[in-house]
Amino acid sequence: MLALTMQANAQKFMIGYGISVYTDLAFISAESSDIAGEDLDDLGISLATLSLEMKYNVHELNSDMAISVASSPALGLMSFTEGDGNIGHYRIPIMAQFDWGNLSTFESLKDFGVGFGIGYQFASYGIFGDQSALSANGLVSRLGFRYFNRNNAAREIAIKYEFPREVEQDIEIFNPVTNDIESVTTSYDLSSVSLSFILYFNY
Repeated sequence: MLALTMQANAQKFMIGYGISVYTDLAFISAESSDIAGEDLDDLGISLATLSLEMKYNVHELNSDMAISVASSPALGLMSFTEGDGNIGHYRIPIMAQFDWGNLSTFESLKDFGVGFGIGYQFASYGIFGDQSALSANGLVSRLGFRYFNRNNAAREIAIKYEFPREVEQDIEIFNPVTNDIESVTTSYDLSSVSLSFILYFNY
C-alpha cells in the first residue's frame, strides 16, 4: 500500500532546474526624503541566477489540466548599479498554479502548454557585503510557456514578476554636521522581473 501511494505521488510531482543570465532584474526607487536628501533610482542585474523548479499536482481536472502547488527557490549574483557594494540575492516563492497542456500532467499529449501561478515570496537582496540586506517579502506571479525541444525534452520559458513593495535598509552615511558616520534607516520601493529557461528532469 505504501509503495502504491509513493508511486501515485511521484506521478504528480515534477522537478527541474532553471537559469537566468542577465535576464533577472530588480528595480529600486526612493524619494529624496528617504535617503540622504537625494532621489534614488537603481537597477539590479544578476550575472546568473539558478533555480530549482518544483510543482505538485493537487488536483488533476483531466489529462491536460491541473491545479498545482509550485515553488522555485533561486540564488543569484545580483548587484545594483548605484548600490553599496553588496551582491547576491535569493528568492523562495510558494504559489498556487493552474496548468494546461504540456507539463500539466504526465498523461498530457500536448506539444505546448502554459502555467500561471500567484503566491507569496520570501526574498532578500544584497546578501553578501558590508551593508545590511534588503528583505523584500510579498506577492509574486509567474507565467510559463512549455514545449518539447528537438531532443524531446520538456522545457519551459517562465516570466516571474515580483509586485512592488516597500522595504527598509539600515545604511551608513556621513553627517557633515557631526563630522561622523551615522546609521540611518531608509525606505525603498522594490520590484523585480525575471526570465528563466527551464529543463525538467522527470517528464
